[in-house]
Amino acid sequence: MFNCQMTFKMILNYPKVCVCKDKTVYVYFYLNDKRYRLYNGNKIGKKIFPNSYPINQRRGIAEQLAQEIYLHLINNDYCFKKELLKNELELFDFLLDKKLKEHLSDKYKSTISSIAKDLRPQVKAYKTIPIEFSNKYLSKYKNSTSFNTLRRHLNAFLSHLKQNGFPVEISSLKPKNKLKNYTNQ
Repeated sequence: MFNCQMTFKMILNYPKVCVCKDKTVYVYFYLNDKRYRLYNGNKIGKKIFPNSYPINQRRGIAEQLAQEIYLHLINNDYCFKKELLKNELELFDFLLDKKLKEHLSDKYKSTISSIAKDLRPQVKAYKTIPIEFSNKYLSKYKNSTSFNTLRRHLNAFLSHLKQNGFPVEISSLKPKNKLKNYTNQ
């Protein structure tokens, strides 16, 4: 839906034109091991219809379509359509809802909702979540188990936001040691 960019490298081959036996043309390509076969430019918002041209012009128009598709995917984070929300706050809310619709435990959903409730004012004020805030948010937990658990949940949620196109940095704080090393003297 949003920013199809993931943590792994996107694999896109240049679209190829194919002519069928009935002289219709289409463009096909693979994006992350998924085959796409497009007969027109609707998926990228372009009014290019190669099969509406005379047979001898179809291949040339399809080549133009292939170029447009390739450029669109490269310039739009390997996505066909970016649904544009009005602002970052709407994107944040949308991504929170998307996360909460995943198959997660009720306790985890509750924790994510609580974290999001604290992060939302930052999004409203700064249109992002400053790394300083996320680090300060975690530093209020003195118990190492609570700190580490919340750090893991916060970073998972921030990663979800980042993977889906929200401008955010992951907390830079390291896990706290659970046990202190005592040496016999």
